[in-house]
Amino acid sequence: MKVGIVCGYGSHLDNQLKRYVNSVMEYALKNEINYLIFSGGYTFKDSTTSEAMLMSSLIDQPTQAINIVLEERALTTLHNLLYAQEIIEFFKFNQYELYIFCDQVRFVKVYILSKLIFNETKVNLIKFRRQEALLAYIMQIPSIFYQGLGAVSPSWEKKLLIAKQKWINKYR
Repeated sequence: MKVGIVCGYGSHLDNQLKRYVNSVMEYALKNEINYLIFSGGYTFKDSTTSEAMLMSSLIDQPTQAINIVLEERALTTLHNLLYAQEIIEFFKFNQYELYIFCDQVRFVKVYILSKLIFNETKVNLIKFRRQEALLAYIMQIPSIFYQGLGAVSPSWEKKLLIAKQKWINKYR
């Protein structure tokens, strides 16, 4: 059994997001991944579409070879992985190979978080190029620290989620 987690990055349609989703699908078909969990919640104030729903709608050629599961609660990279882990546990996949898809900007963070969260599972981490401003790269430094703390401490994880919800309500 092969399971993939597709980390969402924004709920605004653009060519980069479409390319990302279709690159994931191409990889998943080529590598015979059975399940893809599109992970991402409502990350903009008054958003009517989750990141997961938007990503699934961008698939150019839907296929029955891959089961698509939507995880629509995650607001951070940490929560993409934690909530996808809950889905994997719910389906009771006993033996599976895990693939995590992310963009290049968040690769180091996803790598560290995957080691903390899926520490006993073999993880294949696949990154895709995405044009981002320099600030997006710089912001990963504190984000790695805080989300890493959230991965090992339930109280930090809850604080991160509350802080992200407040940020979305205030700025997005």
